[in-house]
Amino acid sequence: MNRTAWIIIVVIVIAALLLAVWWRSGAAPIPQQDTDVPGTTAAMHASSTEAKSAAATGSPARAGGVPMTLVTTARYQCDDGKSLTASFYRGPDTPAAAGQPPVANGTVVLVLSDGRTLTLPQTISADGARYADAREQFIFWSTGETALTEGPSAAGYAHCKAVIEQ
Repeated sequence: MNRTAWIIIVVIVIAALLLAVWWRSGAAPIPQQDTDVPGTTAAMHASSTEAKSAAATGSPARAGGVPMTLVTTARYQCDDGKSLTASFYRGPDTPAAAGQPPVANGTVVLVLSDGRTLTLPQTISADGARYADAREQFIFWSTGETALTEGPSAAGYAHCKAVIEQ
């Protein structure tokens, strides 16, 4: 490789690192902050009464005082006999600023078989739907009829398949 090729590679790597630092610094709007969906705390637990009521009755959650629309509720059976119920909500459309990534406007309310209820804001995903608390301690992915969880607070909810009720 000649010297010009090496210089181009170094410039691209430096630009990528600077972009990553800028993105993580909060200069770009990352739609997974606690403030995007009221009721999501730093510990990622929603107000239990509110979330359980929303999941059980289908009543809309609220984002910034604007009602969210229940899209669907799905029940999943996971490994080790665990299960979860996910109620998916769509919030108001928020246009992205010029040159910025799209703004995710959804929320999921999860009721886990261990008794926890979580409200997670939607985050940007290239494939499927991704929801996570601000600290990425609990991440919920859903695509087609499968779901999975990641993060230190998500143990035991692996390889989940939608339960089709007849």
